[in-house]
Amino acid sequence: MSEQSITKPLLVTIVSALILAPVTSHLAVLGFQVWRDSKQKRNQSEQIFTILQTEIEQNLYVLNREIAMRYAKLKAVSRLFELRVAPGDTPSEEWDRLLYATMEDGAAYFSTAIVDSYILGNRSFLVDNPALSKALVSYDTNIHQAAHVDTWDRNLKTSTLVPYFIKNGSLAQILATDPGRPDGTRLHTFEIEHDFHLDSSMEHSTLVDNSEFVGILAELSEIQRVVLGQFEDLRQELTQLQATLKTEMQIQSNAH
Repeated sequence: MSEQSITKPLLVTIVSALILAPVTSHLAVLGFQVWRDSKQKRNQSEQIFTILQTEIEQNLYVLNREIAMRYAKLKAVSRLFELRVAPGDTPSEEWDRLLYATMEDGAAYFSTAIVDSYILGNRSFLVDNPALSKALVSYDTNIHQAAHVDTWDRNLKTSTLVPYFIKNGSLAQILATDPGRPDGTRLHTFEIEHDFHLDSSMEHSTLVDNSEFVGILAELSEIQRVVLGQFEDLRQELTQLQATLKTEMQIQSNAH
């Protein structure tokens, strides 16, 4: 075999290697960039999923508290209607406690900063699961709607119920039954300043014979049912979303 026949293939190999070297290098760099971008996306997804889980847990705590309070309010209204038919020897203090329960303040202050940031910040690229992405949009919409519905109850209290008690009873006497909350707060004490009967001891059992008050109670009861319907649906939705997020986080963790 001649020297020329050996040198020619070797030359072709060397030239090919020189030509392919930049391409191979470029592909390696590109592959590293893809890996790095994918890792960065997974890290961002994990971060937002983790804080979303915390936000959902906080909102579930609020929902559970609010739902329990509103069922207690419905129970108080039902008891007042029962006493309207058969008052018996119900003590004045029980009437006042029941009336106080009708004024119990809702505190449905939901945390939405994280899900709002996800929606408004157009971070849907962080979620590869279309069902989860759709669920997050639904969550954002429904939790804001629930907060809006909650204001109906607060508006009825401030615009109708409190003025009625000020005019026809002793608001201070009713508020005195407030057992207080864990943080030491009470209902709006400024309302006592506008009470026309601060120093008198009033019998409130006659209020349930007043058609205006009966109408207020009926409206209050209906509002509680609407709010409870929204809150119950939202609680179920958040519980399901919480489980979906947990599964998605597990999948991403296994992909590392």
